[in-house]
Amino acid sequence: MAKKFIKPSDYLGKMFKSWKLALITTSVISVIFLSYGFSLPNIYKSSVKISPVEGSNNPIGGLQSGLAGFASLAGVSLPASNTSKQDLLEATIKSKQLFKEFFNDDSIAPSLVASKKINSKKEIIFDKNIYDSENNKWTKKPLLTLSYRSFLNKLQFNVERQSGLIEISFKHVSPEFSYFFINKLLEKADEKIRLNDLMEAENKLLFLNNEINQTDKIEIQKSINSLIKIELEKQMLAKISKNYSYTIVDVSMVPELKYSPSRLLILIAGVFVGLISSVILIALKISFRE
Repeated sequence: MAKKFIKPSDYLGKMFKSWKLALITTSVISVIFLSYGFSLPNIYKSSVKISPVEGSNNPIGGLQSGLAGFASLAGVSLPASNTSKQDLLEATIKSKQLFKEFFNDDSIAPSLVASKKINSKKEIIFDKNIYDSENNKWTKKPLLTLSYRSFLNKLQFNVERQSGLIEISFKHVSPEFSYFFINKLLEKADEKIRLNDLMEAENKLLFLNNEINQTDKIEIQKSINSLIKIELEKQMLAKISKNYSYTIVDVSMVPELKYSPSRLLILIAGVFVGLISSVILIALKISFRE
């Protein structure tokens, strides 16, 4: 028996007659999507914009490049780094070593890795499966590696190509912690870079002082003295500068508005999926009847 052919106009007509099914399907799926959207906690993002202090903006950087010839004349081989402050800041901020310090700090770690949402008083509610806030102890502390991955997902490090300015952002369920942590992260990273440069300068000074005592050539002694001056100035800047590796262009603030989720977009997605699903269901219904 030949299969009955349905004209497109008749097919559309039958679909329009099933508007109740379409309405119910779309409504149910939209409600599911919207319920999911409201089940998600609000996420807040705090940002700070900085300008890295590069060698070109630092008088010491100019002296170092100008005295490269003197170092060669003196027979002194000092390690030179081509790493910019921008790259160094990013590498330090994203380093596992720095994250591990926060992870091992019980005054910060619970809020960093065990936060679930905030209450009406903007107090953090912790995941009881991870941290027991009533007894201030870990129920089951997550693995360092997994926590580190989560940290990187919440962290944003954006560089403006033209200006070279850096915007660092951190997302969290608590606006206050987001603000606190982005500043603490930058402060810790700067301190690490400062201490590293101080140690490097100290090692160079020990080497240079040893070299100057081993030569009686006045020209070489002058060259080494110039290099010593550079390292002393480097030490001075590292000790007196509040922000050693950067200057703040735009300070961070406690975010007042949520960053995500966009529940309107979730609802729109639900309506779209609902419409597509209803069309498929109606088409299947018509096909089976025919």
